[in-house]
Amino acid sequence: MIDVVLPCLNEAEALPWVLTRMPAGFRPLVADNASTDGSARVAADHGARVVAAPKPRPGCWPPGPTSCAPWTAPSPHLTLPTTRTLSTSAPPLPPTHHTTHP
Repeated sequence: MIDVVLPCLNEAEALPWVLTRMPAGFRPLVADNASTDGSARVAADHGARVVAAPKPRPGCWPPGPTSCAPWTAPSPHLTLPTTRTLSTSAPPLPPTHHTTHP
């Protein structure tokens, strides 16, 4: 299982589209940044794990690969932090069988 961290601030309208398209083998973790539009409820209703995320300083998102550690329980494989996934038409996540180096 691969955790996909989705930073979220007032994305209630976009979350259903993203969460219903999450590929098998990927687990959505919505890091809610004090949304006021019900984003956390929408994410939970669509099966995502939701955690409160403190608002980072401007220009510091994500602060680094360990920034997601406090939000996640130990994951069997990998955590993929994402940015701008909800606001753009980002390409699909890569299949997990392409994760080895040549």
